[in-house]
Amino acid sequence: MNSMTGFGEATGRLSNKHIRGAAGATQCEQNIQVQIRSVNNKFLSIKSNLSEMLSGYESDIETIIRQYVQRGTVNLSIKVTPDRVENLVINRALLNNYYRQLKAIQKSIGLTGHLSFETLINLPGVLEPSTKSDYSGIREWRFISATIKRALENLVAMRRREGNRLKKTFQHNLKRMNLSLEGIKKRTPEVLSAYESSFRKKLQNILDTYSFPLRRDAAPFGGEPRPAGRGKGMVLSGPISLWAPPSRSGLP
Repeated sequence: MNSMTGFGEATGRLSNKHIRGAAGATQCEQNIQVQIRSVNNKFLSIKSNLSEMLSGYESDIETIIRQYVQRGTVNLSIKVTPDRVENLVINRALLNNYYRQLKAIQKSIGLTGHLSFETLINLPGVLEPSTKSDYSGIREWRFISATIKRALENLVAMRRREGNRLKKTFQHNLKRMNLSLEGIKKRTPEVLSAYESSFRKKLQNILDTYSFPLRRDAAPFGGEPRPAGRGKGMVLSGPISLWAPPSRSGLP
């Protein structure tokens, strides 16, 4: 029995020998962190948060996930970060393009203010590593996919542990329910007897208080039927059948 909720994580390091085109010892190693969470869902829904360098592998990653998970909402996050601070360069062309477009928008809508260098330098893509990693090779993808599989294995293991815990809880609750049912079965004759005794007392009080017609074939004392009469003053010692008068006036 497997639970639908779980979490799996795995980490790895993309070293120079894994990264295509690495520039020897000057190439910064990359740390890869894979986190996978799953929650309940009738079908399989995969939501991926990938770095830009891995966006082209989304379909391959989903294929791997489907090998391990058949149901649930799966949230996947893959982060690739440098092991140390890289040498960065400014993408001047992109920076100038940002500046021209922002100034044009500012002028067109009549906004005032100054575009600071801090604002421009923090725009996406302006700062770039001097050496870019290439993850398009077979070796690089095998390393990354292996890390994803380890995270999925940890997810499946946690779902299995959680499922076993839920199974034990269900079994414990079922055992308590069975014990309660056994207790109910043992008390059923006693409860029925008490209910019948209470009902007879209430009905006897009615017979002692009110007068109403009885059917001719009724046997109020558990014996032979007696002639029709009135119920007041009778002692209830057997089954009794009350007669409902017809819509027309008169008694049978």
